[in-house]
Amino acid sequence: MAAALVIGAGVAGLGSALALSQRGHEVTVVERDTTSVPDSPDAAFEQWERRGAPQVRHSHAFLARLRNLLRDRAPDVLAHLHDAGASEVRFVDQPPATLEDRESRPGDEDLVALACRRTTFEWVLRRDTLAAGNVRLVEGSVERLLSDGSPSAGVPNVVGVGMAGGDELRADLVIDASGVRSPLPKWLAGIGAGPVADKEKDTGIVYSSRFYRLLPGQELPIQEGPVLGDLDYLKYAVFVGDNRTFSITFGLQAGDAELRQLLRPGPFTVVAESLPGLRPWIQPTR
Repeated sequence: MAAALVIGAGVAGLGSALALSQRGHEVTVVERDTTSVPDSPDAAFEQWERRGAPQVRHSHAFLARLRNLLRDRAPDVLAHLHDAGASEVRFVDQPPATLEDRESRPGDEDLVALACRRTTFEWVLRRDTLAAGNVRLVEGSVERLLSDGSPSAGVPNVVGVGMAGGDELRADLVIDASGVRSPLPKWLAGIGAGPVADKEKDTGIVYSSRFYRLLPGQELPIQEGPVLGDLDYLKYAVFVGDNRTFSITFGLQAGDAELRQLLRPGPFTVVAESLPGLRPWIQPTR
């Protein structure tokens, strides 16, 4: 079996490590965020510093493809997500009013999404991945790639990484899962690889999210399908989370100075209360 090295312990990196470990490979995961993992999903949301993944406390949708992948290939992870408070959203149980034909079809049982916070998902995934006997976590920053100096057809052969401080970690396979800010083009140039084609386009959208928890004895509002809306100048959606939490996210044009006030708690609440689709979700008694 091969020795693999994964750069980044986010969802992509942990998922890669888990898949490789299931095939018997020895896996090293390198993570630059050196904070310890909290002991509960709520503590993970409130305390876990994930500077390398600033989007972790925005709303997330874990759709059926991911849920079914876990069901089929990592059932223990799916079970532990349920244990941690995640729930399942069965779309056939909430058909839109405009759907006339409601007879079941083969494959309907796969139309199931996971409802949980991103921090909870990553918390469970990290614990389960590192529990495998052939996965280890190394804290530190990767500064360069290592090459054996014998390129194949002009392509350098990567054999590991060089760490800040001078240490070297060798591997048969190196996966960069460090995210959109990865310095991979610079690393590749450092070992004589050709330039990397990289296309980037700004979405022009700014997101603002706020999380809520139901009061004791209260339940989520009755809903028929997903709660979302597109007003052209403003988009919004509700995301059910784990452990009686949910979140509301607004999407607005980055250049709209007036709507950027939604990044502040007060204006966020005022606008949410003004939208009929959101008003039931943020009642003070709920």
